[in-house]
Amino acid sequence: SSGDARMQAVMRTKLVNTQSLLKAIVTADYKEIDRAALALSRISEMEIVSWQNPPKPDYTAQAVLFMSSVDGLREAAQRRDMEAVGAEYSTLVSTCIHCHTYVRDARLASLTFQRVH
Repeated sequence: SSGDARMQAVMRTKLVNTQSLLKAIVTADYKEIDRAALALSRISEMEIVSWQNPPKPDYTAQAVLFMSSVDGLREAAQRRDMEAVGAEYSTLVSTCIHCHTYVRDARLASLTFQRVH
């Protein structure tokens, strides 16, 4: 559906920004860390508003953790604290994994339910 295509485009954009973020982290480019994190924040805010209406609690919890990590990345970059940047990036990636697992499991459950009926 068009909603799925739109979500896939959002996820690709988030992936590109996350890859830019990793490059900035390994090169200690604090300005780019802040820029990439800000871009992720803006993308995620739009995603949160448009993806589910109303959002399911599990998704909301993952989105809040993701946004918190993005904010933490920006703060750590502004302090030029690479240790904190690394910790926040690790948390951010973890939230991506958990959220994608949640969405994948929800879709599988939905497909299974539809086949039963």
